[in-house]
Amino acid sequence: GGAPRVVCFIALCGGGQAVAAEAAAQLAAACDADGGGASHAADAMAVEAACATGPRAAPGVPLGAATVCASRLRGARFSLLAPDAADVLGCLDAASVADVVVFVQRVAPTRGGDSGEAGVAPSAMPAMRALCAQGLPAVAVALRGVAALPSAQRNAAKKAALAALVRDAALGEPDKAFSADSATDWAAAARALAELRARPPAWRGGGRAYVVAHALGFAPGATPTPEGADEVPAGAVVGTLALEGYVRGAALHAGQLLHVQGCGDFAMLRVEAAEEPAGAAERRRTGVAGAASTSGPASSAVLSAPGGKRHLLQVENEYDDLANEQTWPTAEELEQAEREAAARRAGKRRVPKGTSAYQAPWLLYEEDEADGNAEYGSDDDAMGDEEEQSEEEELQSEPDDDDGTGRPDDMLTDGELAENETAREAAWRARAAELAERRELAEVGEAEYPDEVDTPLDRPARHRFQKYRGLKSMRTGEWDSKEMLPLEYGRIFSFRSFGQARARAQREADTLLVAEDGAPCSGGVTGANAMEAEHGPEGACVAPGRYVRLLVANVPADRAQAVIEAVCGSEGVVAVNGGGLAACREVLVGCALLNHESKACVAHFRVTKDRGVGFPLASKQVMYMRAGFRRFLTRPIFSDDGLRSDKHRYLRFMPAAGTAVASMFCPIMFPSQPLLAFVPQTAAACAAASQAVAAGGIAAAPAALLGGARAAAASGELTLALSGSLVKCDPDRIILKRINLTGYPLKVHKRKAVVRWMFHNPDDVRWFRPLELWTKHGRRGRITEPVGTHGAMKCLFDVPIMQHDTVCASLYKRMYPKFPSDWLWLL
Repeated sequence: GGAPRVVCFIALCGGGQAVAAEAAAQLAAACDADGGGASHAADAMAVEAACATGPRAAPGVPLGAATVCASRLRGARFSLLAPDAADVLGCLDAASVADVVVFVQRVAPTRGGDSGEAGVAPSAMPAMRALCAQGLPAVAVALRGVAALPSAQRNAAKKAALAALVRDAALGEPDKAFSADSATDWAAAARALAELRARPPAWRGGGRAYVVAHALGFAPGATPTPEGADEVPAGAVVGTLALEGYVRGAALHAGQLLHVQGCGDFAMLRVEAAEEPAGAAERRRTGVAGAASTSGPASSAVLSAPGGKRHLLQVENEYDDLANEQTWPTAEELEQAEREAAARRAGKRRVPKGTSAYQAPWLLYEEDEADGNAEYGSDDDAMGDEEEQSEEEELQSEPDDDDGTGRPDDMLTDGELAENETAREAAWRARAAELAERRELAEVGEAEYPDEVDTPLDRPARHRFQKYRGLKSMRTGEWDSKEMLPLEYGRIFSFRSFGQARARAQREADTLLVAEDGAPCSGGVTGANAMEAEHGPEGACVAPGRYVRLLVANVPADRAQAVIEAVCGSEGVVAVNGGGLAACREVLVGCALLNHESKACVAHFRVTKDRGVGFPLASKQVMYMRAGFRRFLTRPIFSDDGLRSDKHRYLRFMPAAGTAVASMFCPIMFPSQPLLAFVPQTAAACAAASQAVAAGGIAAAPAALLGGARAAAASGELTLALSGSLVKCDPDRIILKRINLTGYPLKVHKRKAVVRWMFHNPDDVRWFRPLELWTKHGRRGRITEPVGTHGAMKCLFDVPIMQHDTVCASLYKRMYPKFPSDWLWLL
């Protein structure tokens, strides 16, 4: 009984999807060898049709038709998948739901210890790196070409082929390796795969149930939302999405939230019993005499309903925009302000000689300008960090699309409009190329002179760096994590203790699996809820292995239609519009969420840069992320992975070697969730994507990132950039950007020195006088007084300083991830 075992074939020896489809067809033929020629041919043809479709070809046959039964192995069933090794995202989708991944490899005669062509094909290397980063289930290796070798060379060739996998793909020891040449070999392989112990990746466990969709349906109509949950936006067209498939992983409860890939997070109305697909049910009945079907009760029987255990769907936190720590002044403060204002009015001011009493009130002084800046704020305060804002403004600015005549677009001819559009696209490409070149130069400069910035000449440094502050020590200095938070932080959630919240969510999930008397969940209803199940399905849960229909409430119609068209094809859209269900021809997963996993937070992932990326990856660059079953777009920021401090240094660029921490706004997750980040293939394409997102939000992202990520990855437009795993979700993690102001000794006398070029006026020297100075040769010092009118200053150090040394002063500012402009990133 139970769900069929999902077996994914990936060809590493070249030949593309045809080799994998051939291997899947041979396994299907071996499974049904005792079932008669007609059944054998039907299974093989169905599997070949299901697996032979390319990543961009029309969808193949329904997944149920690719399910075969091993008659001689007590009715063991296999659902076969065979993605193209060149389709990186297709391989990731198939491996994410697979119970066993079979790598098809070809052996070759060994010559002096060389395995010849036994290595991994170059076209399969990107997929192998991504699969190893995502995490693999049980792994088997099918070795082809063994029978053609002399008997004396077979063992050595097998060892060489397995060693090549470890060498080229960094793959560990496989769970099973077998020859795959003859029908006898595949019969033994079927037995080995049926008896192979399941070893799902760690991120797929943790009490999360998931359903691989076999059929989809959609019915328009809104459903009332529970109290406390997010309301459906007014005017939105929503409906109920029906998703059929086997429950896998853990028990499923209707009160849990469900994440549907491509749609988002939603609440379930109920879980109903459904009849298994015709192909799978027929193979189950004919596989073993007397084998009972797990389809259970009649179709549409309710197996689980939310009852009082529903998790509320809430993405954003409710906050008051006016409650920003503003307090009404007390009577004493008002009286003091009036006295100070009266004193300023009564005070005498020095005016130039010859100024009359009538002219004096019209003169502006430094204290008046300071008061005005304090009241209304300065341009620099709104502007923030200059080097970041200049790039951000350039990204958001539109290129000049004037045709030179000054006429609006509605007065131009079709030819002139086409010429304008061509010129506009050329301007976008030129700007993206220029930005990419600047990023490469900035990365080189950052590596040579880390964190160093120049003091501007056109305005005071105390205005330019007014958002920065000094710290005596970044490791031991104090920084309040709740101080001066951006308004977006009022819209997200945080935990008092992330570890305790994770354990509590895990315990809540475990209560659905184990009854009060310790009996496991079976028969679709837990023993703990058996009494409730006698009176109804409220509180009951569905055991793994059942074929069910999930009814998902309030799914936006446009998202549902897009998913159905992508997964089921145009024929599926017609079937769904007619009120029926459409068979799925691509992998689509509905994953149950633990408590709190639909809420927004700041997540931190420990990542490394993929060796195939040769251009810089900048902070706040738009990326396509895959974390477990989730896919979303975001703009992460990077910081160092220091473990000795509660403050972490901001990194402008992802380091080429070593690890860093990527922080981003995303739904709450619990470890251990893997992270894979994809970016466009070239630096110019990355800059163009960031340019489009900065100007129009995530909805304006290129199709290669937003809707056509799989097609872009298959054609080489997307490449794996980062890989890692979740550390924690914590908005209080302090990320500090450090800048170093540099100066050079002009005169040196033992411990004293006159330093210039750090500041350009004496007022800045007095303003930054409390800062501690340090030099690149390890000296420590302080500013004593300014010298002259051009920013020179006297400094005193702890030990004598050398003339060729460089004097530095460090300033710090807290950095935050970029908040998304819309919620498409949740998809």
